[in-house]
Amino acid sequence: MQTEQAAELVHKIETLERNQQTQDVALSDLQQAMKFHGDFLLLLAHELRGPLSALFIETQTRSLLLDKSGSTAFTEDKLRNMVARDERQIRSMISLVDHMVEYTQLQNNTLSIQPVQTELSGLLSRVVTSVSDTPETEHGSSKITLHANQQTEGQWDAFRVEQIVTNLLSNALQSGAGKPIEVVLTATAAQIKIAIHQFANSSVSNAQGGIVDLFDAAATGKSRLALYITMQLAVAMAGSLTVTVAGEPDHATTFMLTLPR
Repeated sequence: MQTEQAAELVHKIETLERNQQTQDVALSDLQQAMKFHGDFLLLLAHELRGPLSALFIETQTRSLLLDKSGSTAFTEDKLRNMVARDERQIRSMISLVDHMVEYTQLQNNTLSIQPVQTELSGLLSRVVTSVSDTPETEHGSSKITLHANQQTEGQWDAFRVEQIVTNLLSNALQSGAGKPIEVVLTATAAQIKIAIHQFANSSVSNAQGGIVDLFDAAATGKSRLALYITMQLAVAMAGSLTVTVAGEPDHATTFMLTLPR
């Protein structure tokens, strides 16, 4: 009888210990999630503060000019420059808001992936043309060259593929210091690969094979967020996104998007 009671007591103690371990793990996960959420909000606040502060300063400056000189202070050239600066800041905030929505969808597993019949060479040509026409490219010296001469068709989410390539090209332009950028499409029966070669030091971690973590100090806040979302989009389409960093003489960074066919 005593043996049975002792065995039951041991069983209860073991059950309590297992429950305690489960609670400890759950508490640790919750604390980590809360810290991650707090860091994410701080990152967003920091990134939004920049363009909002710039717009506020622009508004104050224009108000002072109006008080001092009236409408004569604003020539057509100055007005065009003002509008262009405002547009860049607004684009930046819209982009960040889009990233916030996508990040939330990814965390809640509500991101929509809709594969359709897609021809990739034409899609890449449109993306490269669109990115090349942005103000950031026009005011820099980076040249984007596309190597995708063969038609490549398959079932992919065209919008998400375009989003991934646009994010990667935008990151390359921001950190490329005017160096050339190449986009190369290759395909086999099983998969496709889109490589973006950036011939300059990038704002990504030097760790071979990995994309920066959302809070990796090796990249700026907005760049971190864009690259993190880009990687998650690739995974959501059953693909992968990796990076390799070469040394001398080109210091080339290559982002490789791989998707099944």
